[in-house]
Amino acid sequence: MKDARRLLGLSLLCLALLLGAPDPGGAQTKSDLTVGFAGLGQETLDPVVAGHFVKYYMSLMFDYLIGTTPDGQLSNAGGLATKWENSADHKRWTFHLRKGVKFHNGDDLTAEDVKFSLQRATGKRSTTGYAGPLRTLIADIETPAPDRVVRSSSGSRSRSTSAAKRRS
Repeated sequence: MKDARRLLGLSLLCLALLLGAPDPGGAQTKSDLTVGFAGLGQETLDPVVAGHFVKYYMSLMFDYLIGTTPDGQLSNAGGLATKWENSADHKRWTFHLRKGVKFHNGDDLTAEDVKFSLQRATGKRSTTGYAGPLRTLIADIETPAPDRVVRSSSGSRSRSTSAAKRRS
């Protein structure tokens, strides 16, 4: 008798779950991203003050200037820059920005936005793991056109030049 009640109860529960389950075909898409944290003590959605640890969810909201392949090679297929080139003296790097990149509110990405982000990442409040190397590599940032960013270094040969040559 107990087994029959259990079987009946389990059957009714399964039936209720099946009938009450939402239809994935009828689901509406949402434009909001909801992120849940176990605790907010050390968490932030601001990559500049997020510390040295890379948070997997950050890549869903922010793009890098230069993309990479799964094996870590530089790639123009991802990231904000479609191409980049250095000057003959290796002190200046010009990044050509991808057209059609938009912010969440529909505004177009411009060179001024990239400049602001780089300046913020190298600022005094920045705790990102990239802050130190960026401070060493960047002496000045220019925006000669809405789709172009020029990064100048103070050294005779920047580290990014050496890294790019090693990869070629």
